[in-house]
Amino acid sequence: MLRAAIIGCGSIYKLHANALLHTEQSELACVIDNRPERAQRAAELYSCQWYSDWTSILEDDSIHVVHICTPHHLHHTMGLEFLKHGKHVLCEKPIASEVRDAEAMIAAAESCQRHLGVVFQNRYNPNARRAKELLAQNHLGDVLGVKAIVPWHRDRAYYNSERWRGHWESEGGGVLINQAIHTIDMIQWLAGDITSVQGQVATCALADTIEVEDMASGYLQFAGGQTGVFFATNDYTTNAPVEVELHCLEGTITLRGEDLIVNGEPMATPSDRSQSIIHKSYWGLGHEDLIQRFYQAVAENRRDYVSGRDGLRALQVVKAFYHSSLSRQPVRLPDAILHNCGR
Repeated sequence: MLRAAIIGCGSIYKLHANALLHTEQSELACVIDNRPERAQRAAELYSCQWYSDWTSILEDDSIHVVHICTPHHLHHTMGLEFLKHGKHVLCEKPIASEVRDAEAMIAAAESCQRHLGVVFQNRYNPNARRAKELLAQNHLGDVLGVKAIVPWHRDRAYYNSERWRGHWESEGGGVLINQAIHTIDMIQWLAGDITSVQGQVATCALADTIEVEDMASGYLQFAGGQTGVFFATNDYTTNAPVEVELHCLEGTITLRGEDLIVNGEPMATPSDRSQSIIHKSYWGLGHEDLIQRFYQAVAENRRDYVSGRDGLRALQVVKAFYHSSLSRQPVRLPDAILHNCGR
């Protein structure tokens, strides 16, 4: 039995806690939040211990896995310390705010022989899994191009509700690093690594509230020769379904929200018991499967889960957007300049 701690009791932690209830190898030992009242409420809800200081469990050898559900700028520091103290780490996206910090976490995991996972749960959505199968079977031939659109809504109240949101220092970016990074991971998982980004970012509707971007667009090139177009915004009037379209030699595969459409025809996908978990529809349905896969891999010392290196690849693309927007030039990946790329 792997005993777990969840750090951060904000909007996402319940998905982790609920998933642990359905994971045979796990037990939720404690929750931690620097707001004691939040930690206490979470502990009462899940019948576990609580702490207000995350360092309280560093030396606790009875804690085997730590879930990091904190603001972005804390991921790196916490992740490094927990790995160095012999704990496995499952980190909410992004893996870190800076490429060099993500690389340090990966190096620590390898050096300490511990597992480092990143939460890109949309890989486990039924429609995404089926699309992956169709591509593996070469059902429609090679992928020629990719289109991805993230039309979401975040208002002033959202950013004002947490002080870390909307600032470069604490969030590391805006719509790209916080919302659209899931879609960046998805298109790389389906079509292969992105090798070049020519992008632009802007702060439009929320310019009086945030200093990070609320809109981004770009032209992408992939390792296999495919090209792609990408658009993401937090300025739409609602959280509309994310759309990923793969233009193949003999047709198209489209993921729109939870639907899968092949050559214009809806395709049925297997039901997923994660649907029983209360979630926001735009989060997808894959948290439970992702967490269970991670625990199975830890228990059996396997590497078949969404890894720190997957998190690094998505973060590199995000940073390439920012640098390309500043330089007004394409950015090749991986590029050493990304190690020090800020806005």
